[in-house]
Amino acid sequence: MVLPRDTRNELLPCGTSAPDFYSPLSDGRMIRLSSFIGKQRVLLVFYPGDYTPVCTKQRCALRDSWRSLEHHKTAVLGINPAPVALHRLFAAKNRLPFPIVSDPHGRIAAAYGCRGWLGSNVRTVYLIDGFGNVAWVQTGVPSIDDVVSAIANLRDNLS
Repeated sequence: MVLPRDTRNELLPCGTSAPDFYSPLSDGRMIRLSSFIGKQRVLLVFYPGDYTPVCTKQRCALRDSWRSLEHHKTAVLGINPAPVALHRLFAAKNRLPFPIVSDPHGRIAAAYGCRGWLGSNVRTVYLIDGFGNVAWVQTGVPSIDDVVSAIANLRDNLS
């Protein structure tokens, strides 16, 4: 469930309060984005689908950079519309150390302005700082170096 917000066609600007959501994860837990505030930064990685070549490559690159992300107190949440069962299999097959959020109705993607045609997600990465605000956003598949650099340059309550 996403807190009420109009469906957006544009990305959220930096400095905006990140829309909260409560949704199931691939590991069986439920997650509320606001539970990270003051504890960890969050990298939200919206992508079209599990098992597609580009999506798999991006998720595995995040997996391979996991120690660096942990060092910077950053949680990773992949997000797409597939059901939890498919996410669970995808995460296990690729040994992902982070969960994938199931967004079957596209409400989370819509709140973040990255819901595409026919219910798919537009590839988009959001960095949410320790205060719960959008600190960085980029469409496509940013390099891990760009992501880590954006995290390292944050000046939030976790710095």
